[in-house]
This record gives sequence, structure tokens and C-alpha cells, in this order.
Amino acid sequence: MMRFPIPLDADLAPITADDLRRYGMTIPKAVELLFNTACAERQPVALRGMGNDRRAVGELSSVRTGEYLLLTGEEDDVDFMPLASETGLDCIMVVERVTVRFQTRVRTLRIVEGRLLLETDWPVQVLRRQRRENFRMSLSQGRAPILHLPVDYPGATFPQRVVDLSGGGLCLQIEDGGLELVTGDVIHGCQLELNPLESLTLSLLVRSRERWTLGTGDNAWRYGCAFQHISPQAEQLIRRYVIHAERQTLRARMQQG
Repeated sequence: MMRFPIPLDADLAPITADDLRRYGMTIPKAVELLFNTACAERQPVALRGMGNDRRAVGELSSVRTGEYLLLTGEEDDVDFMPLASETGLDCIMVVERVTVRFQTRVRTLRIVEGRLLLETDWPVQVLRRQRRENFRMSLSQGRAPILHLPVDYPGATFPQRVVDLSGGGLCLQIEDGGLELVTGDVIHGCQLELNPLESLTLSLLVRSRERWTLGTGDNAWRYGCAFQHISPQAEQLIRRYVIHAERQTLRARMQQG
């Protein structure tokens, strides 16, 4: 399986000619099948206009092999509007545990029953890799989800703020002298509070521990944790939360700009 070196949660840098030489491939039948599977499963697609920092998240809602892709925005989604003026888009899609990155040209933008439909050309080449399985959102601003560790976990006195979240796991940032997690431990009975009305009970595998320097100059630890045996319903709820959070962030950036 071909791998591409840019993580899914990074900003979408424009695809270069060197990238295409090293990683690009003419779309084979396997990628056509992925597009059609993504369409059937309403998979999210992260979009960015080539050469600018505008981003949007939509769904792949229709595929006509060899002709076009149709991307659907939410009813109140204004993020597609500026992208429609672009000559081209960089796109990332995750389906069947495979990340597909492709470059395509915008054809039309239509509004049908309050839904934004962005039609693009069928991409001639893709950059394909197998890496992160989920869209991921950095939660550095606004109200972030809160993680409550089980009361019997050593040192678990206070709830912890989640600084990074995806459908596959989360990241905690804990200042020096605070709670210490042990890499390799599985912590059962964690309560993830997405907002005051939605919370989930989860098991977490502590996968990584990394030294981090805060903006104040203080030291902290970042712990990367993976969800263990998460139910499809819980995973879908988290995915929806992440996509909604990214849309809100994008709108705020557009309003500031």
C-alpha cells in the first residue's frame, strides 16, 4: 500500500509536480471502487482551494466514474461558496481504512433544496496512502471535550481537557506534576463529555507520551490514547462532533478574514 508523508490532520499543502512524480498514479479500478464505496457510505471529504487556506468539509454523495464527483455540503454550510470560485481543489477522503488524496477541478456549484452541491471533474491522478483512519480536530479554542477518568485510577482527581480528538482516539495535555499515565495501560470506564448533553463511556489504550512546551514556557506531557472496542454508534457520534467542530472553526476564520 502506498503511503503519503503528510498526516491527515495537517493543513492541505498544494500537491506539487514532485509529489505527482513520486506518489501520483493514474486512477486504477481499485480507486474507482473506493470512490463508489465512499459515496455509498457518505464519507466526509476535506477540501481546500489550491493555493489558499480556505477549507471545507463535505460528503461524497455521487460518483459518475470517469466523468465527475458530486460533493454535498450541509444546509447551513457556507464553506463551499468561496471554494466554488477556485479553479481546482485539493481533497482528502478516508474510506475502508485507506486515505485517498486527489486533486480535481471545480465544474459547478448548485443549490438544491437548501443543499450545496459542488461538482468537480473526475480526477485524473490521485495520491493514495494508508495512514490515519479518521478526521481529526485540534481543540485549542472554545469549549473542548472533557475526559473523566475512573475514580479509582491513581491520581485521577480532576477531569482532563481533550486537546485533540478523532474517531479513533484523543490526546490529553497534562502539565508537569499532574496526573501521570502509563504507556501501554488500558483504562476502562472513562467518561468522555462532548458537551453538557452528550457523554460516552469508553476504554482508552495509552499509546504515546511526549514532552510538550506550553506557550507560557511551562512543561507538559501529551498523551495519545486510542479508543478500545468502541461501538459503531459512539464512533459515529464522535465523528459528527469533529466534523461540526471543524465547520465552526472554518466559518470563524472566514468571518475574521
